[in-house]
Formats: sequence, C-alpha cells, structure tokens
Amino acid sequence: MFEASQYMAGGGGGSSPAGGAGGFAAAAGAGSCGGGCSRAPEYDFATDFLDGFDVLSKQSEATVKATKQLGSFFGKMSDITKDYVKRINSLCANYRKKQMRRFNGSVQAAVQCVVDELEKVSSSQLQFITDLHDLKKDAWVFAKEQDKQCKLLVHSYEKMSKGWKQQLDCLKRSKDNLHKLSKEAKSMDNTATKKEGKGNSDASLARAKYNTADGKAKAAERVYHDLIRQTNERLVAYYEQEQPRILKDFQSLQETHVGYHKQILEQYANQLGSVHVNYTWGTASEAVSSIVGRIEVGQDIAEFVQKSRTGVTEPPPFQVELVYSDSGDGGSSSSPFGSKPSPSPPSNPFGSAPSSPPSNPFDSAPSSPPPKPPKPARLSCAVPNPFGSPPATSPEWRSNNSSGRPSHRPPPPPSPTNPFE
Repeated sequence: MFEASQYMAGGGGGSSPAGGAGGFAAAAGAGSCGGGCSRAPEYDFATDFLDGFDVLSKQSEATVKATKQLGSFFGKMSDITKDYVKRINSLCANYRKKQMRRFNGSVQAAVQCVVDELEKVSSSQLQFITDLHDLKKDAWVFAKEQDKQCKLLVHSYEKMSKGWKQQLDCLKRSKDNLHKLSKEAKSMDNTATKKEGKGNSDASLARAKYNTADGKAKAAERVYHDLIRQTNERLVAYYEQEQPRILKDFQSLQETHVGYHKQILEQYANQLGSVHVNYTWGTASEAVSSIVGRIEVGQDIAEFVQKSRTGVTEPPPFQVELVYSDSGDGGSSSSPFGSKPSPSPPSNPFGSAPSSPPSNPFDSAPSSPPPKPPKPARLSCAVPNPFGSPPATSPEWRSNNSSGRPSHRPPPPPSPTNPFE
C-alpha cells in the first residue's frame, strides 16, 4: 500500500493547496525524450482558463469521483476473487473427502494431483486479494483528501470573483448616478435660461437650483473618474495576479490526479503479474503493463486544455464614457447624452386605412319584406277500414265470427276524405 500523502507534498513550493507542481509538473513540461518521442504540447491554466472557473470546478469534482470509483472497482474485484478462492477450496476439500476413495492406484494419484494443483492455484491469489483491498483503501483516502483541496480552491475562487463583481457593480452605479444628475442639471439650465430670457421674477431662483444641480453633477463626475482608475487597477490585479494564482492551483490539482492514476494502475499491473495462475493472467499482466507505461501526464492534461480552454484574454482598460464638463464652465457644457429622438409613430403593417367604408357586397335591402309562403294543408293519418263500411240502411253490423250472431256495437265512423284527391 502506498501513502496518498506523497501526492500532497509539493516538490517545488508554491501556494497550491495540493502541493506545488513538483515532479508531475516537471513530467508534464519535459521537453526532451529519447527515441522518436514527441514533446507534449505546453499548457498554462493561468492563460488557458481565464474566467473558466466552472470548467475547472466540474473537471476537478469529476476527477475526484472517478478516483473513488476506481477504488470501488478494486474493492469489488477483491471481494469476487476472495469468494472464488473460497469456493474452489471448498470444492477441492469436499471432492477429496467424498469422491477420492472411488479411484484406485495410479488413477487415484493422478486425480489427487489435479485437486492439489487447483488448491495451489487458488491459494496463490490470497496476496493478490489483499493487495486489491489495499488499493481500494488508498484510492478512497486520496479521493477524500483531494476533495477537500478542490473545495478550498472553489471557496477561494468564489471569494475572489465576488470582490471583482462588487467592484464592477460599484462602477456601474456611479456611472448611472452621473447620467441621472447630468440630465437633471441640463434640464434646470434650460429652464433657467428660458425664464431669464422672458424676464420672469423667479429666474434667479431657477438659476440657483441649476447651480446646485451643477455642483452635484460635477461631484458625481469626479467620483466616476476615480472609480474608473480604481477599477482598472483592480482589473490588472484580478487578471494578472489573483486569478492566475488560483488557476495554477487547479493545474497542480489536475496534474496530481493524473499522476496518482498512473501510479496506482502501475502497481495493479505489477500485482497482476505476480499472480502466476496460467498463461492468460500472464498475458493480461503484460498487456496492462504496456498500456500503463504509455500514460503521459503532460499529454493528458494538454488534451484536456485543448478541448476545454476558454480562450478569454485580459480585457482592455475601462475608458471614460461620460464627460459632464470639459472646461469647468457650468452653463456652457453640452449634454454628453444628446437629445433623445422623438419616437416616430409605428407604421400600419396593413397599409393605409380606406377613406370610405367598404360597400355592401349585397344589394340594397328591399323596401318591404317578401310575402310568407302559404302553410301546407294538414295531412290525414286515418287508416281506412280494411273490411269496408257497412251499408247505411243496416241497423246492425255483423261481425266475422264463427257464431254468426249479430253484434250490437255501433258501426265505425266514416273515414275522412283526402283533401288532395
């Protein structure tokens, strides 16, 4: 097991919470290598990630989480391998106890050798199980420490950026105040001038109000110019000193993460090679060792920088945008804002309105309503008698029955006539 504290100690000093760039920074910036090795692209978080706090914060949090998950992977591998060894040993013990006596002579000796060798193979992994468990604990300790350092950097950056935002807000309020007071002074000057031209009795009072407003506007102008100077000084400190310092700390943190990942994977590859189970495990050890040996700290960091750099450069100094007075003459200064253009009425998107109302597409209304159609005659729904009506002279109507006796019921009334016949 190797201590996570060795990654926290910086090799070259510096203010990084995770230690100075040290050996990892030296490896990242190494410019010479033997053979046909290509030099890793150079990077500098202090210039590549200006105003890129969100990118670096998310990257650092993701890297810490990835380190912890890598430790969990080693831990699960240890648990599964431990269960495998336990099952193999149990299988061999039960088989030796219950089934071995069924064989005789040389066959029994051969089967005994198979069981014994299988137990040796499984027992050879006990140290590998312990090493995997240690890798898990070490990765978790490292991730916990790096998570603390990441949160400290986030706190420092937020505190620094908060001060810069407050400076910009102060400058904006000063500019808005100058804008407001200068407009009021200009309006009062125009009012006083008009009253003086007309000889009004309150012209002197209007001029006194203007003089007061003029003094306030000039004072606001001086405050605004002072804040411009202070903000420019703060801008240089923010983009050339404060922000680069914290960005360097983020760079050191990322280099420490990648360097740790390389070293823990190298240790796993060595542990894997020490478990001589069969040819497949030996081949796996060689493959992992070959891949891990090609990990380049500088190259990995440079690729991340190439994909994620903000491209932000130091902005130009702030310039004076509002000038209330040039020569100090209160009444002769022109408005720095100009006259507000009167808005023109919006054009009709459907063209000009018609001069006369639209004509009636129908003919003029008739002078008298049209006559109503006549109502149709009511139809009769009476059903004709299928047996016919009895003779008018017959006093009785004989029913069609088997007895042939006369019926004393009155005859049915005659059917009404059809009015359309």
